[in-house]
Amino acid sequence: MNLKHLSNEHLWDHAIDLAAKERETTLQLLWHVREIEKRRLHLIRGFDSLHTYFVKVLKFSSGAASRRIEAMHLLRDFPELAPKIQDGTFNLTNLSQAQQFFREEKKAGVQYA
Repeated sequence: MNLKHLSNEHLWDHAIDLAAKERETTLQLLWHVREIEKRRLHLIRGFDSLHTYFVKVLKFSSGAASRRIEAMHLLRDFPELAPKIQDGTFNLTNLSQAQQFFREEKKAGVQYA
C-alpha cells in the first residue's frame, strides 16, 4: 500500500479512524464468537474447541486466539465493559489478563461481593 500521496493531516486522521474501527470490529467479533460458543457451532462444525476454530477458521495465531477467547469470556460475564473496549480504555491484553486473574481467584475459592 502506497500512502505517500496522503497529506500529513489526512494520514494522521485516517490512522485514528482506523484504530477506532478496529476496536469496534474487535468488539463485534467478541460478541459474535460468544454467540457461536453459546450455540456450540464450533463443535457442530467439527472443531474440538473454540481455540481450534479461531486458529483454523479465523486464522489467528494461538496467542491471539487465546486473548480473544479470554476477553470474550470476561465480556460475557461483564457486558458493561463493552464501551470501555470500544473507546480503547481496555484492550484484549487487559481483558485477557483480568479474565485469567478472576479464573484463578475462583479456583482458589475467592469470592467477591
